[in-house]
Amino acid sequence: ISAGDFLKRFIKATGKKNKIFASYVGMEASNLSSIFSGRRKINLDFALKLEQIFGVPANWWFETQLKNEFLNIEKKKKVNGKKYSLKGLLKKVG
Repeated sequence: ISAGDFLKRFIKATGKKNKIFASYVGMEASNLSSIFSGRRKINLDFALKLEQIFGVPANWWFETQLKNEFLNIEKKKKVNGKKYSLKGLLKKVG
């Protein structure tokens, strides 16, 4: 589950509409929606606000976000088929 999905669930649990939450934290509702969908990342300022509101450490939001980014990169790496290695680099350089 992405950090955006977790956030969406946390906000839903408060019973507040996304627009109200976005306004409360000083964000446009469209930017909040972009975080939900993964088109926008959670930044440090926002992570600190989430920590204060929900009691979830700011670094957790980043670790979750990074884990999902890494998994997506791993999937792409398998799809494009190109492999990287030190041996390949040295061969290319000469």
